[in-house]
Amino acid sequence: MENSSFQEALKNCLSCLKVEESYQLARRMEKEKTNPILGYRTAGSLAERKTGDMLVEEMKKAGLGILGYLTGLIHDMGKASP
Repeated sequence: MENSSFQEALKNCLSCLKVEESYQLARRMEKEKTNPILGYRTAGSLAERKTGDMLVEEMKKAGLGILGYLTGLIHDMGKASP
């Protein structure tokens, strides 16, 4: 790809970024916490599950369609049975 084509593609890509929205999503991901010594969300914790659930819903709201659906299925497979 020649430089001008690359620059145009990069410009188009960057124009689609929603920096503030992404920042706010990252902040919402910090909400669920577990152990302050080990980190915010330890693997397999309820906090990890709640954050994953929130991200699946965000994918669906963003219109990711089948990607959000498949991510939800994969996410649900990891849930422990009652």
